[in-house]
Formats: sequence, C-alpha cells, structure tokens
Amino acid sequence: QAAAAAGSAAGSTAWGAKPFRLNMAQLPQDEVLNILGMDPKSDEQLIWIAEHAARVELPPDWVEFEDDEGNPAYYHEKTKRLTTQHPVISKYKDFIVKVRSFQERRGTIGQKVKPHLAVLMNEVLNRIHKELPPMTVELMERLAVLLYIDTALEHTLTRRVKIAIESYAEEQYDVAVQASQKADMDSFLTEVRMEQIRLEVLSKPDAVIMCTEIEGQPARVKCDQCKDFFSLE
Repeated sequence: QAAAAAGSAAGSTAWGAKPFRLNMAQLPQDEVLNILGMDPKSDEQLIWIAEHAARVELPPDWVEFEDDEGNPAYYHEKTKRLTTQHPVISKYKDFIVKVRSFQERRGTIGQKVKPHLAVLMNEVLNRIHKELPPMTVELMERLAVLLYIDTALEHTLTRRVKIAIESYAEEQYDVAVQASQKADMDSFLTEVRMEQIRLEVLSKPDAVIMCTEIEGQPARVKCDQCKDFFSLE
C-alpha cells in the first residue's frame, strides 16, 4: 500500500497536484542545525556545512511529497525507492559525522580555522618572498588538519588543495607587494569547502539500500527487485 501511495504521490506531482516542499533556506538557522543534528556551540566551525545544506535542491528523478501524517517523504521513480530522509541531507549528515570523527582523532574539536590559516598563509607567503617552494610536506599536513582532510586517504583532494593554495598564495603575494594589503583567505577557504561539498555530498553516489524487515513494523512496501513486502522504515 505504501509503495502504491508513493507511486500515486509521484504521479500526482507530475500531473499537477500540489507537492510538499521543504525549503531549508526559509527555515531559521537553529532549525536547519537541528535537522542536521548539529549543535551551534560545539559545531561552530562547521556552520558552513549547514549554510550550504540550506540551499541544496532535490536531485533529478526524486519527487518530494507529503505523507499521510503530513511529513515530507521522497520517492525515486526509477529505483522505486521511498524514504522519509531527504536524499541529499542524509549525505550532509554523513559528511558531518566524518568531520567530527576527524576532529576527535586530531584533537581539534572547537579549534578556530581562520586564525590558524592566517598564520600558515603568512608562512607560505614568506617562503615565496624568499623564492622558496610555497609548500612543504609539514605545511601541507598542517593545512590538511585545519580543513579536515586525511592526507593518507584523500589523495585527490589533498593534491587539489595543494595546487589551489600555491596558486592562491602567488596571487596574494603579488597583491600584497603591489597594494600593501594583507592576504584575504576567505575566497580560498570558500573554494576548498565547495570542493569538499562536491566530493563528499553532491557527487557522492547513493548508498545501496538493502531490503530488511523490522520487528513490530507492518510490511507495507513492496520491493520491485525481490517482490517481497517490507516495512516503510
């Protein structure tokens, strides 16, 4: 019945019935944080993830509708997947869990990023002034820790960040020499964080969902692959 209801909801949306829309951008920040399971104090340095999540759109092929209890639900017509979890917001949650785990391992929970990044950027600019290579292995590792990047595992992101900061530092050095201005790190930080969101959220494939039974829950959803019925959860 639930599967049929989902198909009906998807169809009614396609044919003009009024769908349910969860517009995160219109929600107060504390409510967005609550949806993501974030704390405004302990997760202060991760608010940028919530800000990006608040603007995310539903991916193609997903239909958003209101279930029988008035709550948002999501249906993927091609895979026949029905879920009460926003298909992208769940990836943001996974990314937040990953970053928290990194912070715990490195002992950097609550560490402010920008002041430490400013110190590191000055070291890079001084190396350029001395006509030395902008980055060293030690500087790259310190930068990676600030940006929650595991250099032992995330090789592609590490390489891109290294290229980005070297290019950015060269540009900022020219600006500093010509206009006597301090390096502005905001655009660099934004560029790196957007790449992290792209890799960890937007481009990350959906997890494979296995059909399981939950004790005490009614079997209401039919799986098109195995033709059996399972609980909505």
